[in-house]
Amino acid sequence: MKIKKHLKRLSGLMSLCIILGLMPMTAFADAPTQVVSVDVGGANYDDANYRITDAHIWLKRTDVIYELSGSTDKPIKLWTPGSSADDAQERCHMRLNNVTVNGGIETVTVPVGIVIDVPTGTTNTFGRITVNNLSISGGGTLNTGSVHVDFHESPMPCGVNIVDTTLIIQNAAGLSCNWEGDIVLGGNADVTITGNGTHSVLNVGQSNAASMVLQDNASLKCLQDNIDTPASYRVSGLCMFKNSSLLLKDGSYLETEGKNSSTGDKGYGLNSNGNVTVQDNATLKTTGYDYALIAGNMVMNGGTVIADSKESLGIYASGTISISNGANVTASGNSPAIQSGNGITISGSTVNAESTIASAIYSLADVTITDSIVEAKGADALMGIRSDGTASVSGSWIHTSGNENFENHIENSVLINKMAGTVIGDPTLPGNATIPADTTLTFPDDTSLTVPAGVTLTIRGSIDGNFDITNNGTVICNGHVGGTATCVNKAVCKICGGEYGDLDPSNHDLAKIDAKIATHLVAGNIEHYTCNGCGKHFSNAAGSHELSQAEIIIPKTLAHTVDNTGLHADESGHWNTCACGIVLNKFDHTFKWIVDKEATENEKGEKHEECTVCGYKKAAVEIPASETSPEPDNPGGNPGDSNDPSDNPGNSDNPDGNPGNSDNPGGNPDNSGNQGGSGKPGNTSGQGGTNGTWNTSGTNNVQTQSGTSHTPQTGDGGKLVSWIALLLVSGTVLPYSYKRKHKRY
Repeated sequence: MKIKKHLKRLSGLMSLCIILGLMPMTAFADAPTQVVSVDVGGANYDDANYRITDAHIWLKRTDVIYELSGSTDKPIKLWTPGSSADDAQERCHMRLNNVTVNGGIETVTVPVGIVIDVPTGTTNTFGRITVNNLSISGGGTLNTGSVHVDFHESPMPCGVNIVDTTLIIQNAAGLSCNWEGDIVLGGNADVTITGNGTHSVLNVGQSNAASMVLQDNASLKCLQDNIDTPASYRVSGLCMFKNSSLLLKDGSYLETEGKNSSTGDKGYGLNSNGNVTVQDNATLKTTGYDYALIAGNMVMNGGTVIADSKESLGIYASGTISISNGANVTASGNSPAIQSGNGITISGSTVNAESTIASAIYSLADVTITDSIVEAKGADALMGIRSDGTASVSGSWIHTSGNENFENHIENSVLINKMAGTVIGDPTLPGNATIPADTTLTFPDDTSLTVPAGVTLTIRGSIDGNFDITNNGTVICNGHVGGTATCVNKAVCKICGGEYGDLDPSNHDLAKIDAKIATHLVAGNIEHYTCNGCGKHFSNAAGSHELSQAEIIIPKTLAHTVDNTGLHADESGHWNTCACGIVLNKFDHTFKWIVDKEATENEKGEKHEECTVCGYKKAAVEIPASETSPEPDNPGGNPGDSNDPSDNPGNSDNPDGNPGNSDNPGGNPDNSGNQGGSGKPGNTSGQGGTNGTWNTSGTNNVQTQSGTSHTPQTGDGGKLVSWIALLLVSGTVLPYSYKRKHKRY
């Protein structure tokens, strides 16, 4: 058991050693620090570090840094450090100091790896570089001929690693760039490869399956010397063989071009039978005279893809095409702009596909579109979106040049066929969309469209039906609808809220102005209507008869006028006021008695005097309780309380009664002709009383002050007459009795 256990440990350790031995030296070996300066244009020289001959420059060591300067047409020769796993980690290190080596770098024996440092601020030139493993870094510029990183069966892995450097490659006549192994471009690497017009610009994985990754902000451009000048055969931009894969991520950028040809075999932009993936914010732009982009499976998980074929397909995948996560895809060609052998899925993205002689989007299997903006313009009389399986749409904006209706496999979407659009259900716009000019979007009953925040709907055409648009984002209208123009404002579009059209000088926003009486302080005005917009005045609510300012103003009066504060009063009288504060129409009160509570035999009552004009009230006074009277036929009763008029000397109907009250209704011979004033302010017919008068309406009134009359309290008149009668009788009887009494003596 122990032996088996030790054997397992030993086997694991050996496997680890093999793996470590196969990994690049740059990952594990310490970079050399010793610097050996070489003037490549110097005289012939030979030591342990390097040798210069009439034909070559030999760099002998892998444990130093060769700092190269000067200029030469000679090539730099390199050979393998050995064939063991340890030897495979060795690299030749170079630091370029504005050096020119027109002869390039040649490998004498393989495998050879080199590490090139291109310091910032330097510009360097090399001819063709041929190695098995290449690393280039630094912020400087390296101009070179074709770069070959060839595959070789050895412990040294093939690969290309470029970071930050600006690498400009002009393929030499009759040559392509060939890269093998693991290829990584990162940092701010900016690599431009220009073809020679006869061969593909860059081949990847021609000998063995490779992988290429562009990351960070790295950029790779595979361009033709002149894309439109025909070659004698197919000249493509980037060709990937043996199922080699391509990944663009972060903010990286790849551009490729396929050249025109005088034969039927045109150049491809990007040709790969492996998987091509674009994600994050990466961009892939490819142009071809034949297919612009070919892949085994095409994955666009975000990012931007622009594929333009001059004479064939834009994007073609023998497997599946997946477009998702906000990807933005533009494809064009004279065959289908986008075609898949095993299904197309578009989700949460924007696709614009256009074909001149076929359908724009075509799949031999299903097409599934969700939450996306898809513009599919095919050839005349052909579908914009065609599927040999099932085509379904949900939550999307579809504008197709065909008549497809998706056979009830569409919901909560906008479908525009040619120039006639229909809102289906209640979609929310998944991205920026446009209603083109001469296109009408119709809203059937019970449908709606929501423009969410951050999304723009541009309306260059028109909208029809009982439209219901909720705008939480931006709506740009060229075909405005709704709203009413006024004399000062244009109509406001019900969709976008913008003004459009002309003013309507006859449509006013009128407010009624009530009439106001003129005073000596302020002018008045007649009733009229004023426009809140233009300020014009009109005599009616329809605004059909305009008035001038002079016609509506009533000038100030010359005299004081009564204001609208009503009557003012105190104990001295009542009056009006003018707006300026002066007193007008002051008159004495005209009082009458108001019984607040009737007196009874056992309980007192209450009454007050109140002005009949202004309502001013005096303080309430008491009404004494009623006294109990003897029976009317009681001869021993009080003559003043008798019900027999003949026994009451104070009764006005008794000719033998009080001579002062018998025939004079006023009770005062000196004032009998004064009837008193009305006491109403502003009454021109009132006489106004200033002397004491008598109230002619009753027989028992007493004289009032200042022209006012006072009516005696209830029951007072009878008691007063009774007391006067008693006093008269007493004045007669007492002297008589007195005389009789004293006559006895």
